Parts: sequence; structure tokens; C-alpha cells
Amino acid sequence: MSDLLKSLCFAAQNLDLLTAAQLERRAKLVEEDFKAIGLKYQIALQEIPIPGWKGHLPYASYQLLGSQCDINKAVRGDRRHTSMSGGGLDRECLLYFSKVSEWAHTNIPHIWPTRLR
Repeated sequence: MSDLLKSLCFAAQNLDLLTAAQLERRAKLVEEDFKAIGLKYQIALQEIPIPGWKGHLPYASYQLLGSQCDINKAVRGDRRHTSMSGGGLDRECLLYFSKVSEWAHTNIPHIWPTRLR
């Protein structure tokens, strides 16, 4: 089992709507997409506590390696994008990307993922 598939299974562990076969298909598509666009990434798994509830939200993300976005390097008053980090800048939800990838391969295969880069 690939690391990407393990990560998707971790993120989808409470989602009955995704079967093992769907997760395997999505993992394969995402691996192909990342390879096709030359994306250098690192996977992170987190359990995010939910206020007022005893459980945690399983969250798998990919972080872009080589990104200069880092909130820990920001100085007071620095509003450049490189002084921020998080979803939409240098890391994003792997489960959501897998959904986008699945949709794109079905609906816009003539531009996905080659035009993504």
C-alpha cells in the first residue's frame, strides 16, 4: 500500500461514502498527477481536536517542498504571502485534491493534469 493510499485511508476513516476501491483509484490518480506535474511534496497526518466534542478530525495534507511560505519566519507587519502558510499557500487537504483529481480525469482529461502545472 502506497503512502498516499495510507494517507487517504486515514483521512477518510469516518466517511462511509468512500469505498476502499474508490480510495485506491483516487490514490493512483493523485500519484499520477503529482508525478506528471513534477510536484515535490511531503505528506502530513494530523488529528485535529474539535472544540466541544471528544473526538478528533483525521486530516491528511500535502506540503509543497521548497515553498518559501512560512509563518514562523514572519516579522511584525510583514504581509507578504511568504510570511503565511497553510491551506491554499503551501499545503492543502489531500482528500480534497483526490476528489478534484477524480472529477478532472473524468470531465476535463484533455487539460488535466498537463495544464495544472
